Amino acid sequence: MATPQIVTLNPGELPELSVPSLNLDAAQKASELLSENHNKFHIFFNQSGFHNHIVHHLLTVYALGAPPSTIEKMYKDNTNYQRNMMHSDNAVVREMHDAENWKKYLGNEKHYHDFLTFFQQEIDVKGWEQTMEDYLFAHDERSDDLLVRMFAAEISRGFLHPIIHLGFGVEFKQPAIIAEALAQAAVHTNWISQLLLGVEQAAKANRDKPSKPIVQLLDEIRADQDLRAAPHFGDGNLIRDGILKRAPEKMVHYASQFTVRPDELDETTAETTNAIAYFTGGAQHPPKQIKFDFYYMHCLNCTIFIPAFMKQQWLAKEDKARLLEWFVWTSLAMYASRRSPEPLIDEIRNYIPKQPANNWDPIFKRARSHEDEGHVAKLIRALAHGQAISAPYEQKDTFKIKGDMWLQLGHMAIDSVEAGGNRWVRSAGFDEAWESFGPRAQFPKFEITKQPLCVSRSRAEFAMAYVSKTPIVELSKNFRDYIIPLDHPRLHPNDRGARTHSNGVLGDESIFLTPVAQGWLKLYNAPYKGFTTDGHVKGDLWKHDKSANGPTDAMVRAADAVLKAASEVERKRFSYAADAHEWRSWSNPEVIIVDSGIRLEEMSSSLKAAVHDLLKASLSPRGYEKVVKAMKVNAFLGEVTTLRNVMNEDSYHFCLFGTPAADKPWGFNLFGHHLCLNVFTLAGEVVAGPFFIGAEPNEIDDGSNKGMTVLNQEEAAGLAFMKSLSPEQQKKATIQGDINDIDGSTMPSGRWNPADLRGLGGAFQDNRVIPFEGICAKELDESQRKALLDIVAICNELLPSGAFEVMMTRVEAHLDETYFAWLGPVNDETPFYFRVHSPLVMNEFDHHNGVWLANALPKKYHIHTIQRLPNRGDYGTALYDEWLKTQGT
Repeated sequence: MATPQIVTLNPGELPELSVPSLNLDAAQKASELLSENHNKFHIFFNQSGFHNHIVHHLLTVYALGAPPSTIEKMYKDNTNYQRNMMHSDNAVVREMHDAENWKKYLGNEKHYHDFLTFFQQEIDVKGWEQTMEDYLFAHDERSDDLLVRMFAAEISRGFLHPIIHLGFGVEFKQPAIIAEALAQAAVHTNWISQLLLGVEQAAKANRDKPSKPIVQLLDEIRADQDLRAAPHFGDGNLIRDGILKRAPEKMVHYASQFTVRPDELDETTAETTNAIAYFTGGAQHPPKQIKFDFYYMHCLNCTIFIPAFMKQQWLAKEDKARLLEWFVWTSLAMYASRRSPEPLIDEIRNYIPKQPANNWDPIFKRARSHEDEGHVAKLIRALAHGQAISAPYEQKDTFKIKGDMWLQLGHMAIDSVEAGGNRWVRSAGFDEAWESFGPRAQFPKFEITKQPLCVSRSRAEFAMAYVSKTPIVELSKNFRDYIIPLDHPRLHPNDRGARTHSNGVLGDESIFLTPVAQGWLKLYNAPYKGFTTDGHVKGDLWKHDKSANGPTDAMVRAADAVLKAASEVERKRFSYAADAHEWRSWSNPEVIIVDSGIRLEEMSSSLKAAVHDLLKASLSPRGYEKVVKAMKVNAFLGEVTTLRNVMNEDSYHFCLFGTPAADKPWGFNLFGHHLCLNVFTLAGEVVAGPFFIGAEPNEIDDGSNKGMTVLNQEEAAGLAFMKSLSPEQQKKATIQGDINDIDGSTMPSGRWNPADLRGLGGAFQDNRVIPFEGICAKELDESQRKALLDIVAICNELLPSGAFEVMMTRVEAHLDETYFAWLGPVNDETPFYFRVHSPLVMNEFDHHNGVWLANALPKKYHIHTIQRLPNRGDYGTALYDEWLKTQGT
């Protein structure tokens, strides 16, 4: 049994966060060593007041699943510098029962053992719960003073260590550790009472007002230049000697606007954890290495104990609220004292882990084995706990850290301390704090439109590498002969989510997509000009057709239903201005390159249904059917590879641009693996482009959708047209290259890349210059000209009635400037590429080699199709430009 003198852990009693099953042998080993630490070593390992972290360390690695051998190693690694326990003075202990005598021993570390003996005796008589109530929550001078000391934030004696230590004792129900915590608080000074009691007094005026969200207060604190200037980098204690010396009124003003209602303890606890994780993880200094602030880290490590206090039935709700308030006020002061760095949320969202994983287990394993004094393991456990308690409230704007971002923070934390050198940055808002840190590792630079490509594996080599020694029968036409073995590491863990998967891919420079993505992002950030043949946009090609009678009104009603079905948080995530840069954020891999909008899989069922209704209103019936087929084929690939969380019917991002109205420009896009749509509308005009539809494989051969195929019409129309040409015409149409080229060596410079292969109009190619090639329609007879238009018509069957006719009229008006290009043999068996290209449209069709199937050479079951609208037709830009002029803009 646990006593004030002996630590006894029960593996059947799980703490706030732990692995699902705690080991009995590990519990016994930790109990033995913690009891030895309790009776043998001082709470400070030197006379400057630096804390003994053995309790924190061992309890944390135990909770994270460390075996007895690891627990013992961590203990031994941290005992050689500890101070031995000194004997207590019984006379002093007796004097402590007198309130006046009690005071004369406070704040003096020489009396730690006296206080420890005192509190052990109190717990022996009263129990630890009553002892805590008497000495921390009695609302008298003595208890208020000791509670203040619990929040000690001294330069030598640690940051929040007494309350953290107390939290461990309460969480693991260990009276000996609670006695240690009370004793160490007693020997800390109480200077922070100026902050806590001062804010508490000022907060009385705000009790009848709604509390300000913590993230709002962070913004206000950061915007206050006087408060930001208060701490100086050379201050001994940046809260005491900076904030409370130079701007105490400002700090009290902001902190007092945060109050806790006793009936909102759970949500406010989660909000607190989320906000602290936000400013701790976001306090980065690019391009410097990723590092966590040492002082912010202590605030975050403390968050896991707040719920432990909240669960104590003996503790009054008002005292729980007070404890939480004091912790938040201290954390706000800590944030301000490090010069209030702006939390860079994209540093978290876009972080690429060194060892990708889609769950906490590998991170726990690394953390519990990391050789330090326990800070790393505590940080990882606090982050994993933050994810758990924030989950019910993540739809709220005040919760900045959502979903996989918690795991991202875990990766950032463990990667940053394993990188070598200083584990932590100290005072992240000061430039001086970052001077000793070097730049973070850079990805290889890459221009998508230039050669040579600097990748360590070609796309085909990448596919080959994952089947190892498994023989590939390249003569086979059946995609099932190229399925990657399901026990291969590439397919595991197979329950990983899309963002975790994306981070893993983009963190591996040997994968072909990694350098490509870096080039894409550079292109994405370039100003939009438009897709052209010579670098110059031809004007007057895109003019609003007043006779256009596309379903704009129905689209407006459907879009309004989307907005109505969405929560405020969802609307903010997917809503953009009509001319927003995010139009160009689409991409077709399963990897998320730019995380814009909201994914269908993250939507409520009603919102997802409303988005589908918008698709139905915006597309023709055949067009909507083609889109749904592409989604189902993508889900089938997810089934084949067992990566159902990465590729499914809902793995698509949705963005809405502008305010839906019949007489104003607006639109939407939907994008993800093998399906990307950009739809713009204005007063009857409906324009679709760019769009991308692909499939690997292009047929479903099993399950409820068995027999479903996609893109057969486009394939057949292109091949039939090429066959209709005379040998001389075919020669003119054929462009340089080999369809089985896996590295671009047979093609002109810049015409091949490992993501799009021969395709030229893919993701982020908005400003690409592509000259006309092949045979011109002027050289065709009437039946051939009609067949060429039929290819464009099939590709544009997405468009609804009214819009389709306007599009085809435009294309036909420029038929004499339309070219057809072909690459590959001309037969029914062999893969090929073709392109129809005019001043108004470019349609591409390409057979690809394997990405999720292991064929090294192109096969007819992996297809990419792309449509571009040159000369600023993409995204309806030219029509939008024309509309702006009519508005006098």
